[in-house]
Amino acid sequence: MSRLTTALAALSLSLLIACGGEESAQPSDDVSRAARVALAIQSGTPEADALKAEGLTAEQLDGMLYDIASDPEQSEAYAAKLGR
Repeated sequence: MSRLTTALAALSLSLLIACGGEESAQPSDDVSRAARVALAIQSGTPEADALKAEGLTAEQLDGMLYDIASDPEQSEAYAAKLGR
């Protein structure tokens, strides 16, 4: 399992455990971009292609996921976009 896949899986698990609170009215663009990458990877798109489609590096996505995980509203929005 690659570092990016591991990070996405860990974030998804932490969202399932910690998600709660009020719903966010509008998810940030970062939430949408990170979710598109995660969904693309889950559907079988190679990581490099999923990142390239969003104009991101693995390091940029890691930073986005960290920021999303540290914000309850963004975490909830991300989980919703992933269908969780």
